[in-house]
Amino acid sequence: MMDRWGLLAPALIATAISACVVPIGGGAISIIPIPNLAAGGNGEPEADRDASRTFSFCGFGFDYPGNWRVVYETVPAHQACRVKVYTAKGRGLVLFFATNKVLDPLTSLIASLPEAGRRALPPNPAALAAAYGSFRGAGITFQNRGIRVRKFIFVAAGRTYTVAEAAPESDRVNADLGFLFVENSFKIVGYEPPRINVRPREWIAEARRRYFAGLFVDATKLLVQVQSACENRCELLDHTAAWSLLGAIQARTNHFAATKTYVDMLKADPGASLDPTLATREAMAAFAEARSQVPMPPPPPASAQPVAPTTTPPEAVPEDVEDITR
Repeated sequence: MMDRWGLLAPALIATAISACVVPIGGGAISIIPIPNLAAGGNGEPEADRDASRTFSFCGFGFDYPGNWRVVYETVPAHQACRVKVYTAKGRGLVLFFATNKVLDPLTSLIASLPEAGRRALPPNPAALAAAYGSFRGAGITFQNRGIRVRKFIFVAAGRTYTVAEAAPESDRVNADLGFLFVENSFKIVGYEPPRINVRPREWIAEARRRYFAGLFVDATKLLVQVQSACENRCELLDHTAAWSLLGAIQARTNHFAATKTYVDMLKADPGASLDPTLATREAMAAFAEARSQVPMPPPPPASAQPVAPTTTPPEAVPEDVEDITR
């Protein structure tokens, strides 16, 4: 489970923020008053995207409206960093948190939600699959203390990223335009996805060894890295093997997460089956639920069955060949 900072509970976002400390160089600090997100008063002005600024810190970066402001800090004790992007009047906020840990996005998302977020959880965990810009992970949107909160967790470049957006419903239009502007520009600075020379089968084999040795956390870390590295670059067989093992690990403690993993596996490979060596009672139950959501594909029609290849004889047969065949 993620630590206290990694959870980034949306309740923190809805809390009144009276001031923030902003580094201004040379060890000096500046105190900037920040209004309560839930406070009344005039609504947020339109996000100034024409005069945008670029922010880069702690291995990631993004563009943000020129009339918004940024506060950032490192959390050395947790090997992490945190960035807050406030809207023009501070009535809305985007909060980024990056930690040097590789965690399962769905499991971490569910574990980090406050009561208001848990009440918004859908019956089908596959519905939590989401994207932030070009990054895929798990996300949810819910209401908390009059604030609309969107939370998203994903893994990239060996780190786990949490993004939380919060704004009153009255500011939703202008805040959402700025949120979307930030989201579409978000990138991992200096990060280039692994190329085709990754060897996922070696990683999966090592994850299996750790799984059967009872090292479930270590096995999960390897598998999450495999899925991140293999994005659109690995064979389906390797994807399926990683999903199958990850689902078996998740099924031990989190039926919803395991079901979602198996759903992803079956959507990519509808004919996949559960690895017999991983068929625990919990894994079988999660796989059966996933199969009910993604049924086996129907067999191809008879007309689509492959036919024996045919050859066309040459128009003129050489004389010496004709002599042999007589």
